[in-house]
Amino acid sequence: PNSCDCESGWDSSPDCSVITCPTGYTSTPNGTYCIPVCYSIPSNETSVCGGHGSCNAPNSCECYSPWEWSGPQCNDAVCYNISSGTNNTNGEEICSGHGDCTAPDTCQCTNPLEWVGEQCNVPICYGVGANETATVCSGHGTCESPDYCRCYVNIGTSNSTEDTGNSADYGGERCEIPICF
Repeated sequence: PNSCDCESGWDSSPDCSVITCPTGYTSTPNGTYCIPVCYSIPSNETSVCGGHGSCNAPNSCECYSPWEWSGPQCNDAVCYNISSGTNNTNGEEICSGHGDCTAPDTCQCTNPLEWVGEQCNVPICYGVGANETATVCSGHGTCESPDYCRCYVNIGTSNSTEDTGNSADYGGERCEIPICF
């Protein structure tokens, strides 16, 4: 009398209308079926898997665009084929080791006074980027690392790096001092 024998998966509430879900699942708002939960977020929420993937089983996200987002929760941005959330086994560093990957292929250089460029791989020498070859290191050298100029020397010497068309070697921190013989 006034008691139901519920089928498996349904709670023995007065009318067997409450679904019981196994661990890792929750019921839909109307309580008609169970859906997986990924990292405490039900699979029907837009924020599940970082908003960049689908939750197909408990704590198992499948990223929509693995070339843009990766990681167990699809919230690790990928910059230039390197995931911001993993240690790269090839020895490559995210954003050349000088920045943070804040969105797919978007590096934010951690010290923009030392490194610039899309991948934070262009050093700055005394306020000028290494890619500004006409002005960096006074136009007489290359910027090898932050504030380190390697001055050109004339062709024909044992340590020449490039023919600058100049008749003198240059020295000084910024390759600004002509060296005359």
